[in-house]
Amino acid sequence: MTTLFFYRSSDGLGAVTHVDGNGQLQQTDSEQGMTFGWDHIVATAGHLLFYRSTDGLGAVCHVDGAGKLQQTQSMQGMTFDWDHVVAIGNHLVFYRSTDGLGAVCHIDGNGVLQQTQSMQGMTFGWTHIVAVGNHLVFYRSTDGLGAVCHIDGNGVLQQTQSMQGMTFGWTHLIPAGNRLLFYRATDGLGAVCHIDGNGQLAQTQSLQGMTFDWTHIPAVGGHLVFYRGTDGLGAVCHIDGNGVLQQTQSMQGMTFDWTHLVPAGNHLVFYRATDGLGAVCHIDGNGQLAQTQSMQGMTFGWDHLVAA
Repeated sequence: MTTLFFYRSSDGLGAVTHVDGNGQLQQTDSEQGMTFGWDHIVATAGHLLFYRSTDGLGAVCHVDGAGKLQQTQSMQGMTFDWDHVVAIGNHLVFYRSTDGLGAVCHIDGNGVLQQTQSMQGMTFGWTHIVAVGNHLVFYRSTDGLGAVCHIDGNGVLQQTQSMQGMTFGWTHLIPAGNRLLFYRATDGLGAVCHIDGNGQLAQTQSLQGMTFDWTHIPAVGGHLVFYRGTDGLGAVCHIDGNGVLQQTQSMQGMTFDWTHLVPAGNHLVFYRATDGLGAVCHIDGNGQLAQTQSMQGMTFGWDHLVAA
């Protein structure tokens, strides 16, 4: 069962939920008076890391067997202004794009954040850092610079590939299992890649003429859901064994302006922050999106929905 944590940064409201076996969202905890202004909430190895970049405040929590949020660590004086906090396996990578500062950490068995590496002089300005299997892909959209890394058994970041001359301007890098989909919303350019046994990024498909301006592309199980908030256009795809994107459903007339599409196990939770509309769906055996719950009157203004 996958927990889904809701948080509203403006006033510190929080909630713990899960999607049950019937595809219904169930709430197990309501939290009032949480710290305001968390801007990163990252799930890793059964825990949630909370971080506020403006002042370096941090906390580690987990959701217990009764579905209640429990804090195991409070931190003051963390580095300011991390703009990427990325979970990979049991580790967390922190990165600050303005000056290339970085760190690798993990959360130990007592729910305490432990640092294993501090890095200075990393490349500035990475715009995307995504976990793909056991690897991390770094990409800078302004000039097409890229790199592939992994974290070794000592919790140290190791680079296996440096790339120059990649396509500029990818807006979405979406991990799907061991594959990585690149997509550029401005013109519908796309590519499918994977990382081989030597830690090298290898392309299996180039795509031109994809639909423009998808706003959300979450991975759900073995599928990818494409959604455009401006007009409710949607599609379901998967990447086959040859590394080729295959579409199984095209949808028109979906609800406009979902602000969050969040995978929760094999389900996908849709939420619209402006009015509290919500829905729960899954993708059936034929690759079709099937709705199991429609929700009206949810709390407005959740700005973080995190699957843990």
